[in-house]
Amino acid sequence: MKKLAFPYLKRSNSQSGVTITEVLVAGVVTLILVGAGMQTLITASFLRLQARQKAEAIAVIQTDLEEVKFLASQLPSTNGSINYCRPADIDSGFSTALRNAVNNRLGTDPQTVTLAGQNFQLRRNAARLNARPFNVLQLDYEVTPVAATAISGNRPIAELYTEVVPYASYECPPT
Repeated sequence: MKKLAFPYLKRSNSQSGVTITEVLVAGVVTLILVGAGMQTLITASFLRLQARQKAEAIAVIQTDLEEVKFLASQLPSTNGSINYCRPADIDSGFSTALRNAVNNRLGTDPQTVTLAGQNFQLRRNAARLNARPFNVLQLDYEVTPVAATAISGNRPIAELYTEVVPYASYECPPT
């Protein structure tokens, strides 16, 4: 008969099976693995929602910018007695005429848009570049949550800065 190195670990035939300690350890390991898996799924869902909101916010900005570009393409080089090609100051240049057209058609107040089931505000700031020939309109876009959230606060989810030059300004004679 062979001698065991640790005779106290030998089980008798009547005590074979799984001990309560082994069951508890297996249960704890299972809970840890399930918890890690659930955390991964929750994080993935949250990131997917953020990506969807950002993509929709960019699409909203792009739609508004396309409207502005359309207005820039339709702006004439003169308006009654005002010749935008030869402005005396910033108030008689293309940038002012385009800003006025944008504000009249699209408004100046922030728009509330729903992105992936949450309300956001689209803000457009149209500023005139105060340099001759006064034909550049600077646009700043920002999409922010209407109500601050615990995760993102009130930080913008999308921002864009661009400059728009009315097409008619390219038809002006050189100065």
